[in-house]
Amino acid sequence: VAGAALATVTGQCIAAILAIILNIKKNSDITISFKGFRPDKAVIKTILSVGIPSMIMQAIGSVMTFSFNKLLIWFSSTAVAVFGVYFKINSIIFMPIFGLNNGMVPIVAYNLGAKAILITADVERIEALGKLPYSDTCVLVTNSWREISEFLRTTERAATVVRATKETSIEVSVDLDGKGTSGIDTGLKFLDHMIDQIVHHAGVSLNVKAVGDLHVDEHHTMEDVAIVLGEAIIKALGNKRGIGRYGFVLPMDECKALVLIDFGGRIDFEWEVEFTKDYVGDVPTEMFKHFFKSLGAAMNCNLHIAAKGENNHHLAEGIFKGFARALRMAIKREVFSYELPSSKGVL
Repeated sequence: VAGAALATVTGQCIAAILAIILNIKKNSDITISFKGFRPDKAVIKTILSVGIPSMIMQAIGSVMTFSFNKLLIWFSSTAVAVFGVYFKINSIIFMPIFGLNNGMVPIVAYNLGAKAILITADVERIEALGKLPYSDTCVLVTNSWREISEFLRTTERAATVVRATKETSIEVSVDLDGKGTSGIDTGLKFLDHMIDQIVHHAGVSLNVKAVGDLHVDEHHTMEDVAIVLGEAIIKALGNKRGIGRYGFVLPMDECKALVLIDFGGRIDFEWEVEFTKDYVGDVPTEMFKHFFKSLGAAMNCNLHIAAKGENNHHLAEGIFKGFARALRMAIKREVFSYELPSSKGVL
């Protein structure tokens, strides 16, 4: 018994020394330095508040084994020996199984798409979230506990909607929290440029792929893109808890655009914009009104747009940027005040 105890203590000491050496030499995440080291009562208290319960839990097994041996010795020393053999065989069999289980969990989780949260103060690593190897394994890289808490409290606000008709085939994927890449391809270059304003100014990730009967005209493509985009946004909003709900105004050079939005569940549309040209780029200006009317109806919202200006390009861009900023304000979610923005209790 004495020899076993000595071997156990010796092994633990050697393991501790090896752990310190390997962490100093190989682990760049941990910096071990005793320079300026001073005991801090608050830190010690915090460590003990976690360590003491852990030590008690670790000790329960040894106390139970000791107590069981005390009971068995009343019968015979053979009973104690048999229990000791059983205990060792049990350890020999189950320890490797537990080890395999602990090793398999992260492997299976990774293959099922699960990702981790990496806590680090290294700015370069935080910036490396979108780069390998972190993008494959980490859903969040941060040193902010508030950010972690906010991430754990939130649900994913993303959606994909597909619409196929005889005139068009549209697929829109949106992430309202801006996680992911974006790509816009509607077949209309100026419309791509305008929808790209939504990505940048609303802070969302957006992928739009549209194939339409542009050999006929632009109507079906623009209408269906607006419908599918609106359906994707409202689907991604989910239960709307914690959102801002309302609207925006902004200038665009000599133009000014007022965009009012309300995700209250009722549909209303107003348009006070006058273009002086029939086309901007490859898009007919008369279609902008229809685009936003279809978009507002698909989002089940009030959407009021008013804009004035001389340059038709600036006028269109001001409207899209104003809409994007209104959308950004309306979909912004405060996870620590997770209330429905309605006195009625329903949206």
